[in-house]
Amino acid sequence: MSSHYLNCIQNESCPLCAEINGIPKYDQYKPIAPPELPNRILYSSKKFIVIPALGPLNEGHLLILTRDHFLNFSQIPSESFAEFSLLISFFKKILTETYGKTIIFEHGPISEDRKAGCCITHAHIHLLPLENDIEPQLSSDFEKIEAQGIGEITTQESVTPYIYYENQNGESFVYEVNDELPSQYIRQIIAQSLGNPDIWNWSQNLRGEHYLILPNCD
Repeated sequence: MSSHYLNCIQNESCPLCAEINGIPKYDQYKPIAPPELPNRILYSSKKFIVIPALGPLNEGHLLILTRDHFLNFSQIPSESFAEFSLLISFFKKILTETYGKTIIFEHGPISEDRKAGCCITHAHIHLLPLENDIEPQLSSDFEKIEAQGIGEITTQESVTPYIYYENQNGESFVYEVNDELPSQYIRQIIAQSLGNPDIWNWSQNLRGEHYLILPNCD
């Protein structure tokens, strides 16, 4: 078992670990949970959890996160990749059929100080119905590396902060990013592209009326 996993499993202050494991002190969702959705876990597998995003940028905005605490998806064990890949494909298909074109993105932090624009350093990846391709903006800000799907970030643990992005056509890119990237960087870009720049910060814009409308995941 890797050292980063041993260290993280003892860190009960992670809000996503707290939510998964029922630790009220650090659970950010519990205080705002509506009666009809006291638990926002939409789907749970052996290694992963699927939840609606808080402050969704569009209806159907989902997160897939690791059940155990890893900083990013480049750190997950190789034996978990098949399960992860199936989840990504399954939920992207559901979102595409329900809402239309869908993108996938991840901020890949490698430490609490090198967050790649991530606000919570627990591995989570976004699936978001979105018409606009934000690749031109990302590629103007960073040097892009064309990737062969999500497997590109799970085959070798990253030693630098990164962004993973997959557009509506399934084209995927990895960007190495600097340590000064603003918090929720990609959310800021997307909110701007939607003509609603004030909604980027999920903690200030919970938008509960949007995350309660979810696709059928049976």
